[in-house]
Amino acid sequence: MIAYKYLHEKELMHCYAKTLKNINAKEILKKDGIQCQKDARALAGFFWKLVDQTVIDGKNNLVIAGCKNLESCCEDIMQILRSHFLATGYVEIWEAVSDKA
Repeated sequence: MIAYKYLHEKELMHCYAKTLKNINAKEILKKDGIQCQKDARALAGFFWKLVDQTVIDGKNNLVIAGCKNLESCCEDIMQILRSHFLATGYVEIWEAVSDKA
């Protein structure tokens, strides 16, 4: 289970999964976490696409899922996801995908 600190973090993840039309991310978030290596690679990759999109949205002063400071929200989500990857034993995948981002 992904341990979000605040509801807007979860909402932001779901919003971007929909916006980016990322079916894998939608399914993983629906299950509330990664369950295999394929999920781990997909969720890590999705996160970095989310970051790219928040940069664009931030420059356009968009508010997504109640978040005005998208950069700060991304930093929080990054910590939440890294903790989830650690807890599920897939931190090596998180690190590998992050290094390539």
